[in-house]
Amino acid sequence: MNIQIWSDFSCPFCYIGKHNLEQAIMQLSEEEMAQIKIQYRSFELAPDAPLYTEESLAEVLAERYQTTVEKAKEMTINTAGMAATVGLTINNDKIIPTSTFLAHQFLHYVANQAPSKIKACADLLFKAYFEEGVNLSDMVALIEIADKLKLNISDVKQALDDETYVNAVRDDEKIAHRINIQSVPFFVIDNEIAIQGAQKVEDFHEFIVQYLNDKKNQPLDA
Repeated sequence: MNIQIWSDFSCPFCYIGKHNLEQAIMQLSEEEMAQIKIQYRSFELAPDAPLYTEESLAEVLAERYQTTVEKAKEMTINTAGMAATVGLTINNDKIIPTSTFLAHQFLHYVANQAPSKIKACADLLFKAYFEEGVNLSDMVALIEIADKLKLNISDVKQALDDETYVNAVRDDEKIAHRINIQSVPFFVIDNEIAIQGAQKVEDFHEFIVQYLNDKKNQPLDA
């Protein structure tokens, strides 16, 4: 069972959806868990976002969604509350709105060079953005995350400086455009089934168990 996840590190629903999917998988048997492979795909919610801005998160969101700053603040408070119900922390006052393009390149580096650390990398990137107030377009910040993952620092920096994984990010976004993904998180299972949005743990779990059972009981081709 291959689960592709299109997400962005600045998307709170992606943070929640990823967490809920992982919690659902943890409730499976070892045999069931062994059948699941997760592949992270890139999607930029704001591809034109500047690397640095003096605007607050609420001001950026108000402009993006054509609403008032007050309503944008209310949105961020509500999503932080949703995150808290599943054990995640979102510190809206710390969040630094920025481009996530470099962070996506870094994730592709890890997927290519240290695939066993891909989940840990995604976890650290989400936590850095939502909890720790890290600017994800800052090379130094990404190198610090690479250090936490015990990666080859000079190799990571060289890959990011050389834009080695730019095309990998763009390829993911081209696929997203081709299959008409307009919002994230977006999950594609075995290139057959699409699930949109941050589902509840129990809904993810029920779907996965049913899907694996259906696959197991499928008659062999003649």
